Amino acid sequence: MAKTSYIRKKKGLKENLPRFFLLIALVIFAMIFQGMQSKFLSMNNVMNLLAISSITGVLALGNMLLMSAGEMSFSLGAQCTVIGGVFGSYLAGAEGRSIFVAFLLAVGASLLIGAAIAFCTVKLGVPTFVCTLAFGTLLDGFSQITNGGTTLFSKNWPKGFTIMQQMIGGKVPYAVITFFLLAIIVHIVFEKTRFGRHLYAIGSNPTAATSSGISVPKFRVIAFLISSVFCG
Repeated sequence: MAKTSYIRKKKGLKENLPRFFLLIALVIFAMIFQGMQSKFLSMNNVMNLLAISSITGVLALGNMLLMSAGEMSFSLGAQCTVIGGVFGSYLAGAEGRSIFVAFLLAVGASLLIGAAIAFCTVKLGVPTFVCTLAFGTLLDGFSQITNGGTTLFSKNWPKGFTIMQQMIGGKVPYAVITFFLLAIIVHIVFEKTRFGRHLYAIGSNPTAATSSGISVPKFRVIAFLISSVFCG
């Protein structure tokens, strides 16, 4: 019996256009702004724009994981605020406190928030839209408690507190490097790992994914946890 060979059909421009549409739009708008202001694409301005956008970019990476699993969080902004409050409150409390410990506290707080949201949505069956909006309101209130309703200020910030604003070689901010490293990791997870393929399967057809032996609740819980850690 002759063996049947399967050849993956190459995707043409039409099939690949949706994947690169936003990148193409970004290039077009950059060219327009460059025509309006000749210094728009200067190194300093591009790095400043990337540094400002890096926080939003990291949040988008986390939410992208959720969206691929058929979920979405509307509490990411509130999560960032309260986690930042935990991080800053610890460092502002006394002189000489470790920034590494503050980082662990922030990530731990983000995991607790992610676990609570996952429990309500996956275990209790509360619609994600309702649950994450409610948690966003709750976290906004909690952030007022952590920072006393004011902007955190202290003379006890350690030297490493401003590391994300510092630049490598005087050109590229650490925040930009961090975002691109996380983006590469997420890309590898989606394109090269079984975990990423399972997330795609769950988001496209959870019933078929369950029939294939994929634990949909388990992967959705993991997606919520990872998304919250990205906030941290």
